[in-house]
Amino acid sequence: EAQTETCTVAPRERQNCGFPGVTPSQCANKGCCFDDTVRGVPWCFYPNTIDVPPEEESEF
Repeated sequence: EAQTETCTVAPRERQNCGFPGVTPSQCANKGCCFDDTVRGVPWCFYPNTIDVPPEEESEF
């Protein structure tokens, strides 16, 4: 089962990955997401991991 990471994380669900004043490049170096459009929540945060079902031919 494949897993993919996405930076689409609801602001209230963000897990802080950085530190105050972290830059986008520092954040990316940690493998995290950067989004400074929402005030009061972490701007550098861990991506969501999504389970991607294997691409198999399904017969309906």
